[in-house]
Amino acid sequence: MGVDGIKARLLARLAKPGLVRFSKELGAEWFSQLASERRVIRYRFGRPVPTFERISGRRAEALDSVVYAMAVRGLVKADLVRRENELRAIVSAPVLPAVIRSAWMDR
Repeated sequence: MGVDGIKARLLARLAKPGLVRFSKELGAEWFSQLASERRVIRYRFGRPVPTFERISGRRAEALDSVVYAMAVRGLVKADLVRRENELRAIVSAPVLPAVIRSAWMDR
């Protein structure tokens, strides 16, 4: 999926309340950057092609970061519950000594 496809998915999610949660620590500038592009319809060879264009004067780092995060999340396909269980098993595993002495070496 391309960048425009991810942006379209993000806009669809943002349009529905509760699908995307944000930290309350994010300021107005961050949300301004998130909304730094708008979807427009351009015509190529007589066919409508939806695309995104930057709103002049706005920075887009927040939007780019969210798009990259969605792209990586789509690539990884991580099973987060399984990963959490794996990490818990590592944390609860007994700590082994740094050096394991062999009885054969002590002869």
